[in-house]
Amino acid sequence: MADKRRIAATSGRVLTGVLGTAIFLGAALAVGQGELPVLAAAAPQTTVTPEASDQFRLCPGPLLRQGTDASAASFDQPAMTFAASSAPEQRALLAPDNVIGDRFGAPTVLSVTGSEAGERPQISAAQSQTADLDDLTGFAATACGEASAESWLVAGSTDVGRTTMLSLSNPSRADAVVDLSFFGETGAIQAPGAKGIIVPAGENRVLSVASFAPGVRTPVVQVQSAGGQVVAALQHSVTRGITPGGIELTLPTALPSRNQVLPGVVIDDTAPAPAGETYDDSISALRIFVPGSEQAQVNISFLSEQGSAAQPLNYSIQPGAVQEINLNELPAGSYSVVISSDMPLVASSRTTAVAGESSDFAWFGASAPLDDTIGLAVAPGEGATLHLANPTGSDLDVALTDGGGTATSVTVPAGASVAAPVSAGMAYSLSGVGGAHAQVTFNSDRGISAYAIQPTNPLATPVTVYPR
Repeated sequence: MADKRRIAATSGRVLTGVLGTAIFLGAALAVGQGELPVLAAAAPQTTVTPEASDQFRLCPGPLLRQGTDASAASFDQPAMTFAASSAPEQRALLAPDNVIGDRFGAPTVLSVTGSEAGERPQISAAQSQTADLDDLTGFAATACGEASAESWLVAGSTDVGRTTMLSLSNPSRADAVVDLSFFGETGAIQAPGAKGIIVPAGENRVLSVASFAPGVRTPVVQVQSAGGQVVAALQHSVTRGITPGGIELTLPTALPSRNQVLPGVVIDDTAPAPAGETYDDSISALRIFVPGSEQAQVNISFLSEQGSAAQPLNYSIQPGAVQEINLNELPAGSYSVVISSDMPLVASSRTTAVAGESSDFAWFGASAPLDDTIGLAVAPGEGATLHLANPTGSDLDVALTDGGGTATSVTVPAGASVAAPVSAGMAYSLSGVGGAHAQVTFNSDRGISAYAIQPTNPLATPVTVYPR
């Protein structure tokens, strides 16, 4: 009898569980077939558009003569041209390494203020100077640069009879701590004292490259700064025997990339021919450096502005050591040099021309692709020319408008390079140059020089902020 009661109780519990499960499943099915109310709230947010910041350009200042104590002495005031959306303010930096003071000028900061409407202020500037001394002759023109935390200088020499000085200018409000890395034809150079160099805010430092890398034919300098950002420049001068052989002032080339474009490399018809197998820095050459540890396969093509054809070159470039490629086989003329590589690299080119009773040389840097509209400042100097290279797949219709409002149209076909004469000391506005590369050159019996036109750093874009 007890067993029957246990069986009945157990059966009841089982039946109750089955019925409960069925009811639960039925409720779930009913809920699945219906719509539940949705409770949601939009996250608070706001869009912040940063005000257009002031734009700065740093002009390196006068050419320098190296003193016996490795400090520098300037000897003249450079001529300057600027293109700006409003009249720029000018502020000279302190130059404690200049042993004769600032009576001949100093590195100068040009700045324009952002508008209340948030429009981007525009400014570009350039300077030039002629040296006509017993031991220093030639013409040197350069763009005025934008401060950055990293830059690469691919120029200069500290071989016998060659002097290269490094100028570090800090236009910011914070002291800069600068690390320098030097590379040459034999690889990386151990340079004591090259790390942790202090460049105070609002000051300029001048250093002899030979004090870090003596006897180097093909130096490349990497400049990295923390805190304040700096504008780096190299002044390179040559004396062959007792005869001065030119001077050039060079700003950084484009940052390491697998594709580099050097517009408007001028091979003058007075360029000297190589003499024997010995190294000769008067010969036209392309200087290439591959950072890192992997070999680069490099293709070099030449876009002639005269319409002539030039044979492309292919090289395997070893990493860590600087290599120069002889360009003496190129006929006289102007070329945009296009470099394609499977590894990032930096590059620059050097050519020489007769200047009066002596000679002069120029460094042609690689430039980055331009924005669609830019301002262009052409430094004072004879034989000024604007070179435009178009590596894109579409023709570019460029409008070149001078300060008086006169516009000139220039068509740059896809995959081609063209030259357009410009007026020295003139400011221009260029439109339709998006994706192009540009360089300004000067070539006359007073000397040869060049500077690449680099795009400005991008402005900050609107930011969506979500409060916590």
